[in-house]
Amino acid sequence: MNRNVDHTQPKRRPILRPNASTVGSKNSLLITVKTAPDRVKHSRLFLVARVLVPWSYYHVTFFHFRRGSAFRFGITVAPLLLLLYALGLLDRFFERSFDREFEWPPYIDIREYVVNKLLHNKSSSTIGSVYLFENDWALSRPLISPYCNASTVGSKNSLLIIVKTAPDRVKNRQAIRSTWASPVFSQHGGFDIRTIFVMGSSPSNADLLRQESKDYGDLLVGKFIDGYRNNTRKFIQSIGYAHDYCNRNVPHVKYNVPYVLLVDDDYLISIPNLIAEVKKFAPHERLYTGWRFDSSPFRFVFHKHRVSLSNYPFDRYPPYVSAGAVLLTHQTVREFYHAIEYVRQYPYDDVYAGILAYMLGIYVRHNERFQFWGSGVPLSEIGSVVAIHELAFMGADTPENAAATSSAEKLLKTDDLSALREGEIFVDEHGKKYRVKKTIMPHYSSAGPHGMGDPDDRTLRRIEADVIIPNRMNKQIEQVDCKELRMGLIECLREYGAVKGFNQCKAELALFNECKAERFHDIGFRQRMTDEYLAERSEARRTGMTTKERRLEEFRQWKAQNPEK
Repeated sequence: MNRNVDHTQPKRRPILRPNASTVGSKNSLLITVKTAPDRVKHSRLFLVARVLVPWSYYHVTFFHFRRGSAFRFGITVAPLLLLLYALGLLDRFFERSFDREFEWPPYIDIREYVVNKLLHNKSSSTIGSVYLFENDWALSRPLISPYCNASTVGSKNSLLIIVKTAPDRVKNRQAIRSTWASPVFSQHGGFDIRTIFVMGSSPSNADLLRQESKDYGDLLVGKFIDGYRNNTRKFIQSIGYAHDYCNRNVPHVKYNVPYVLLVDDDYLISIPNLIAEVKKFAPHERLYTGWRFDSSPFRFVFHKHRVSLSNYPFDRYPPYVSAGAVLLTHQTVREFYHAIEYVRQYPYDDVYAGILAYMLGIYVRHNERFQFWGSGVPLSEIGSVVAIHELAFMGADTPENAAATSSAEKLLKTDDLSALREGEIFVDEHGKKYRVKKTIMPHYSSAGPHGMGDPDDRTLRRIEADVIIPNRMNKQIEQVDCKELRMGLIECLREYGAVKGFNQCKAELALFNECKAERFHDIGFRQRMTDEYLAERSEARRTGMTTKERRLEEFRQWKAQNPEK
């Protein structure tokens, strides 16, 4: 009796058996592949191998007798395999499922660690004794830091803009300093705004960078060589600087930098539109927004962004925002800051930010006002867009581009456009005519292509039906119809905090969302809000003022005529 066999255990019989009719002879080979029911790609690969292996075995066996056939086999299969490898199709067979298998060093619950860190729990300190730092903040001190503008620290209405650039892109920085980052926009809409430039070091331009920093005081230069593959280092440097802005941790100051915009130096930013967008969110919200991507890694061998399986083995990336323009709140900056210490870097900064957000459970908001494909957008159609990519005039010295820069400054700095009525003609300095159109609210105006202000314009009507009227409905619901439920949710969040309240206030949030959904599906309510908006729009077209503004003006006139009352 074989003593290594446990005869007390019942025999384990398989549910399904393969066909064994072809195995068992003297010249047979059995190949066993370990797989799983959901590994369909790998099963397909095995089916391909099941055809190629016997074919190659046949030619190898009779190689000495059939040299011509073996040679034909080699010159036929080898280029095919090489083509599949170059196209990255072989890598696709071995990719792991992101939805089921995604994991990233240090393979721990980063969200739990960050929550404990923010709540100052002692359990968060034990992670350092088990896992080494991937990015030690003590070693990430910059070579050159911007001067400290303490006036923007401690105010809830402050915005820090960090522009990602390179040492040799001096013209881009000068163009930004003379347009949307000029002193004219250091304060706008009740916000204090600070703009700095982040980059890596460059031995050949070290003296020029020191002089530029001395002249402007807005350079943040890291201790790494500047290059495309070091963009993640720039992102980490930006998050660290935003978190420890001016190295101040004042006890009575709740927000050092409430809002942070990370942007590339080939973007044009509309400061008025940016401030309007920022005002929609509170600093304690977990905001991570911009132009969202849901993409897969490039496997093509000769692509400059090619990603090997050893660097990233999964079939798709987590959702992420294009690194060209990213808007963050202070809460998101704090969570990113603590997670970066342990989460391993990835060569692409936008994907790395997406990995951080995915591991922290931060929702990636898509915002079409942060335009990624901006090369075909004319300056006259900036409208309500916050950021536009790839403007041709950035860093150029031609007269045409200089005129475009001047036109951009005029469009951004001209405040008298808001006083114009819809349909009026606006002539720029080059004699080009534009018709004024209304944007989100009827009493705001902006320059647009001729004809955009026509009452029968379908684009404007579609914006009203899909954006303006639903926004008015939402405001009415939150401030009037479901106000009590909303206040209950706010009180719950105040009691437990922004992080812990995410789980503790689910009941209040469900009641509030149920109330909002019920009102939004009320046809009579939508019709009433639509009628009110149409009446206000008609009033604005007739008088240039909203109903509220007209009544206020009438009251002022009556008060002037009757001072004794």
